[in-house]
Amino acid sequence: MTDSNDLTALDLSTQIQLLLRIQFITRFSSHLVQITGESGAGKTWLSERYLEKWANEPKQSLLVCNPIQQDAQHRAIILRQIVPDGVFNETDAMLQSLECMLEGSNVHTLIVIDDAHQLSAAIILELWTLVTEAQQRDNWQINVLLFSLRGKLNKLLHKISEGQCIKPLELEMSRLSDSDRKMFIEVIMVNRQLDTSQRRIFKRKVALLPSLPGALQGLEQQKQSSREENNCCSLLPLIVLIVLLLIIGTGSVCWMLN
Repeated sequence: MTDSNDLTALDLSTQIQLLLRIQFITRFSSHLVQITGESGAGKTWLSERYLEKWANEPKQSLLVCNPIQQDAQHRAIILRQIVPDGVFNETDAMLQSLECMLEGSNVHTLIVIDDAHQLSAAIILELWTLVTEAQQRDNWQINVLLFSLRGKLNKLLHKISEGQCIKPLELEMSRLSDSDRKMFIEVIMVNRQLDTSQRRIFKRKVALLPSLPGALQGLEQQKQSSREENNCCSLLPLIVLIVLLLIIGTGSVCWMLN
C-alpha cells in the first residue's frame, strides 16, 4: 500500500534529468548554479532530494531561508554545517571565516539554499566570492546551489559577475511531462484509496490544475485538512457531553456533601 511518504520519495523523469545535470556540473569544479522555477514547481523537494541521494561532496550545508532571518544567521547556519567545531564571527564575510577555521586545509563542500531569493545582496556576493576563490585554489572546490523563484536573482547575479571570465549558471525547472503528471496523480489516488466514483471526481478536479507538483499535492493536502476538520467536528458533541456530565457529577457530589 502506498502511504503519503511516496509523494516525497517519488522520482519523476522530469526531475531526474535536472538532478543529473546539477550533478554533472558540480562534479569536478566550483560553480554557483541558480535553479529557478515558478511557485509549486518543486524547488524545495528538489533541493532536499539532491542532498539526500545525488550529492557527493563530503561537506554539505542546507539553508532554508525565511523573511525574519538576518545575514548573521545565514552565515552561522552555513558555516556550522561546513565546520561543526569551528569558531567564527557571524559578522565576518564567509570567505574570511573559512580561511581562519580551515587554515590551508582542503575544502570540498556543497552549499544548498532554498528560497534563495530571500537572501540579501551581501550574502549573495559572499557566496559568489567563495566560488570564485575556490576556482583559483587547487585544494578548494565549493559549489553553491540557489533554488529561487524565476527571475528574482538574475539582475543581482549579472551585476556581481559583470566583467569576470566566469559567470553564474542557471537551470530552469520545467512543468511535469504528461507521463510524470499521470504517475503523480495515480500515486495520490492510490494513497487516498479512492473507489471508481471518487477517482472520476478527483480527476475532474485535478484536470483544472497546472502540471506542478505543488499544485497537485496541494489538492491532496486540502483533502487531508478537510478530513481532519470533519473528525474534529464529529468529536465536538462527544466532548461537550463529557464536560456536561462532569459538571453534573461534580454538582451532585457537592450537594450530597452539603
